[in-house]
Amino acid sequence: MKDILYHATIRYYRSWLSFDGVWSKYIKSKSGKLDSHAFRAITNEYKVARCVKKKSEPNGLVDALNGKIVDWPSSPENILERQKFCTKFTDENRKFFSQRKGNGIWAGSLVTKLVWFLRPDGWTVFDSYASKGIGLKSSLKTRCKMREFYEKLDQAGFHELQSKMQSRIGEATKFDFPAARIIDLALMLKGGFVVAEAANNGFDIIESLPEQNEAFLTVLHYSTSKNLIDLAKLLQNEFGSKEIFIS
Repeated sequence: MKDILYHATIRYYRSWLSFDGVWSKYIKSKSGKLDSHAFRAITNEYKVARCVKKKSEPNGLVDALNGKIVDWPSSPENILERQKFCTKFTDENRKFFSQRKGNGIWAGSLVTKLVWFLRPDGWTVFDSYASKGIGLKSSLKTRCKMREFYEKLDQAGFHELQSKMQSRIGEATKFDFPAARIIDLALMLKGGFVVAEAANNGFDIIESLPEQNEAFLTVLHYSTSKNLIDLAKLLQNEFGSKEIFIS
């Protein structure tokens, strides 16, 4: 896709307004704690509810994560330590996750997503499309793929990149949404991201994304639309040539 960072910026702002921003602020209003309402909303929206045992209440997993999040590495530079936190938490809490042929599903992706809503600063989620977008093989086992995904992000200078992009977001237009998740969406688009239901109907979200973005921009107030376009162009021009965004 041409100008992938431009389109990812506009599309993620839409996601921020409709879901991520809403639930981030909700959790912040709950003293930075996850509750069952947020848990169900996030796992359903991110299509990871299947990872949790259907017959169990989420409270056990919610309480475990709320209790353990105090050990979260505070520095955004420590992306590999943060990955290790998510891996360890997943390993230690397998009893909450679904069973498949006698083996628990390794739910590291779910944990990275829940953690993002609890501690979003400089963090990004693990996703199979994003891992493909950064060059990892689909055949890798999830646990290994997740580790290598964050290693590749670290090697690509993820912390510095998202930090600089975040500064531009604040300086240019006073928008308040996370650069790290723009990077995440750009990688997902590189990895061939489609909405499953849409794909089943022969509708490719990548092919139609420019038109979707144009339609979204018409819904916004004129000044907001203009500022968002200017921001998307700025990020594309300054960072779009980074190797991480090149197909």
